[in-house]
Amino acid sequence: TAASQTVLTEKGITALDARLAAQVWDTLPQGALVFDAHTWRAAMLTGRPTRVVSSNRSFDYEYSAEWQALRTNPSPEAMLQNGFRYVYLDEAWWGELSPTSQASLADPCIKVVAEQSDEEDFRQLLDLAGCQP
Repeated sequence: TAASQTVLTEKGITALDARLAAQVWDTLPQGALVFDAHTWRAAMLTGRPTRVVSSNRSFDYEYSAEWQALRTNPSPEAMLQNGFRYVYLDEAWWGELSPTSQASLADPCIKVVAEQSDEEDFRQLLDLAGCQP
């Protein structure tokens, strides 16, 4: 009887995430990296990897300096230089960003691949490929 109802068991995953996942799961190019300010979420929702920890040790769970810098001050150029073609954006992270960072993530070169919203929150999957020099 539960099979007909979606049950979101992972903390931090909302109905907006689930609806967006239904749109994009396994549709992005193989090997494409997705940046998410909440580390693991976008990989789980898109079926594509991310990179948040230092790659010099296999069990180093500290966030890399590069990832931390991108989370604090994102721009399409910096994301692409670090190998991230896609960005998973939510209301909480957007609200933490400076006006300069918000403007950079609203650049016309960015394509919105998928979007879900309600009266209080939103989710967007952004494609930065159009921002390549």
